[in-house]
Order: sequence, then structure tokens, then C-alpha cells
Amino acid sequence: MIRSWVGYTGWILGLCLLLGIEHMIQQRVSQIATQTFQGEMPIWTDSLLPFVLGLYVATIFVWRRALHMNKKLFIGAFIPLFLLSGYPLVAILAHWMIPFVMTYMTIYPVLPTLAGLIFMMSLFDVKAPRGG
Repeated sequence: MIRSWVGYTGWILGLCLLLGIEHMIQQRVSQIATQTFQGEMPIWTDSLLPFVLGLYVATIFVWRRALHMNKKLFIGAFIPLFLLSGYPLVAILAHWMIPFVMTYMTIYPVLPTLAGLIFMMSLFDVKAPRGG
């Protein structure tokens, strides 16, 4: 019983640490982008940092599971979310002026976070492999 509380408390402390590090990285990248006039730099952190956060958040759900890949979840959920997460990067770097990009950026941080979460959930499936 005490071990589970220590583990969960450690996970919460790790989450706080990760959020603090992400905030410092975002501030530093924003500062560098402002000084060097490179607007593309924050775009990379806006997609990569939520993905890492999703990976970390998923660890509490897959804490004691064995590695077993759920291919349907990987192909059906992770790959589309991952591609949607990369769409604004490609659209902005390729200078596509698509109105969808502007409305898409308001919900954008959710998609990489979900992609990271689904990635971990698809790797650590609870179902035992079936014969065949």
C-alpha cells in the first residue's frame, strides 16, 4: 500500500518537473526566436513538448503492463493523430495559406498530447496475444 502511494507521489513530482522544464524550454525558444527573427522555432516545440507530455501521462496507465503492441490502436488512432499533429508544421513551413491551419492551431496542443498517450497505450496493451 505504501509503495503505491510513493510511486504515485513520485509520478506527480515528475509531472511537475516535466511541466517546469517544458515551460523553461518554451520561454527560451520564444526568446531566441524573437532575438533572431526565426518564427519557425516555436512551432517545433509546440508539437514536440505536448507529445512528450502525452508519453509521460500515459506511464501512469501502463505502469505495470507488459509490452504487447495493439496494432489496431496504433494504426487506427496513433498514426492519424500523429499525422494531424504534424500538419501545422508542414503547412506553416511550406507557406500554405489554408484557413484550416488558423482554426486548427486553437486546439493544436491537444493532438500531440493524445498522440503520445495513444502511442504508449498501443505499445502496452492489456490483452494477451491471440493464437494466429
